[in-house]
Amino acid sequence: MTRDDRPVLVRLYEDENCRLCEALKVDLVSRAEAWGIVLEAVDIRTDPRLLRQYATRIPVVEVEGIYVLEAPVSAADVRRAVRQVRRGYRRQRRIYETHWRWVSGLEALWDRRYGHRWRRRWFQQILQAHPSDRPLRCLELAVGAGRNRAFYPPAWTVVWLDASSLWPAVWKRQAPGVPAVVGDVHALPFRDASFDLVLSSFTLCAVWNLERVVEEVDRVLRPGGAWWWLDHVRGPGLMGWVQRAVRPIWFAVLGCFPDRPVGAWLRADPRFRWRVWPLGGGLLQMGAGVKAD
Repeated sequence: MTRDDRPVLVRLYEDENCRLCEALKVDLVSRAEAWGIVLEAVDIRTDPRLLRQYATRIPVVEVEGIYVLEAPVSAADVRRAVRQVRRGYRRQRRIYETHWRWVSGLEALWDRRYGHRWRRRWFQQILQAHPSDRPLRCLELAVGAGRNRAFYPPAWTVVWLDASSLWPAVWKRQAPGVPAVVGDVHALPFRDASFDLVLSSFTLCAVWNLERVVEEVDRVLRPGGAWWWLDHVRGPGLMGWVQRAVRPIWFAVLGCFPDRPVGAWLRADPRFRWRVWPLGGGLLQMGAGVKAD
């Protein structure tokens, strides 16, 4: 990277809150590597079909299963890509809110067949690390219909958060005693160091900027607090290729991706001490990150 590139990249980081601040601390081989970091943060780099879907002109090549950028790429191209991905997620949110009863019913059917068993195993791990009689303040992200509420210990004080304005009416009927907030996981409406635990189940497969979510969770957790997550990941062998093939349909119907390498991304973040466990034959993972004191 030349000296002339750096001001452009710094401005882009400030504008889009991507991961360029870390990139600028190291000696990058090429400008294309810097753009690759930008696109990884908005989940374009791992799916060239998403690029074509949003009609961007950013050229990509496949290298050992990872899609990287060919140089040169302009700042305008990257900004356009970021805007288009954001529009795509907003469009999916509108679809979800328009057809939320149908989508929620589909999720409930899947949960009865598979999800409840996995959630139970997830909470078994959580309660081994955090005894149920210990009073803790807990935030659950993207709670949806609140399918985890059956597992909460009575000693916990739980706060729910979801981006959809449709859920509060459901929450009042199903869990009237649980404090609930409509908000964005990319900009949590809570004070610093206000929670002992953060929970997220089948949430990180749907966020548009994982780095921003990690920053926000790190901010609202107290020192020594823990973030527990459960999510889809890319499965081994043939199943991984099947997940990639159905990815566009999965995203169109459910608004999330079934094959993100969530565990690998999070374990690379030094702000937490991570442990990750496989579930569902490798199609899911659950993990725990303890915030540094």
